[in-house]
Amino acid sequence: MMKDKCSKLETENSELRRQLTEHCWKSKENSSKDKEIEAFWRFEDGREEWLPAKLIRKYANGECSVQYSDGVSRVRSSWVREVGQM
Repeated sequence: MMKDKCSKLETENSELRRQLTEHCWKSKENSSKDKEIEAFWRFEDGREEWLPAKLIRKYANGECSVQYSDGVSRVRSSWVREVGQM
C-alpha cells in the first residue's frame, strides 16, 4: 500500500514538473516574440544609443549585463526598455 502511494505521488510530481516546464517554455517563447528589448549603451567615443538586445541579466547590485543582437556582451548598461516605451 505504501508503495502504491509513493508511486502515485511520483507520477503526480512528474506530471506537475512537465506542466511547469511546458508553461515556462511557452512563456519564454511568447515574451521573446512579443517584446523587442533595447538597452542603452554609451560608447567610448561619447556616442549614446539604444541598441537591440537579445539577453539581459540583472544583478542584485542593480547592474545589467546585456548581450546585444550583434552578439557582443557589454556590462553595466543600466537602462533597459521595451521598444516603443519612452
